[in-house]
Amino acid sequence: MDILNPTGEHFYALMTAFFNKSDRYRIKLQCPGFSMAPFIRHDSLLTLAVLQSSHSLEIGDIVLAAMHKYRKMVVHRIVACKNNRYQIKGDNNLKSDGWFNREDLLGRVQSIESNGRQITPVPWANKLIAHASKTGLLNYFFLPAARIVKKTIKKLTGYVRAR
Repeated sequence: MDILNPTGEHFYALMTAFFNKSDRYRIKLQCPGFSMAPFIRHDSLLTLAVLQSSHSLEIGDIVLAAMHKYRKMVVHRIVACKNNRYQIKGDNNLKSDGWFNREDLLGRVQSIESNGRQITPVPWANKLIAHASKTGLLNYFFLPAARIVKKTIKKLTGYVRAR
């Protein structure tokens, strides 16, 4: 199988064309970057479904958004909805990407594959993460606390990473 590896404006053009012409297909994308860490890790494989106008969107949904001004795409979480506009933000980012019209949101993440595991996003957990992300609790409290707990457990159990 040939692998297509478009970047930048080429990726933007390809994704815009695919999602505007397709109504029943899914696409798998390898997701570079750390803006959604730790929930989506660098180079995770995402399965995205095309969003139709009839599909409802909720706070917590992870979506592929077209940032037309910069001619790029981002996969980030919806943290607020108002009058058919959606505010999206990377879980690991301090600021939101701003507000997007419904037609700028092209796909929704249906599954995440990382380290040999496949994860399906859970709506109630997504809502909780979205609220924690929007208020800053995720960056300033939950993620640092989780790192401390993980480090402490490793020390207590004598865990050593295999190299």
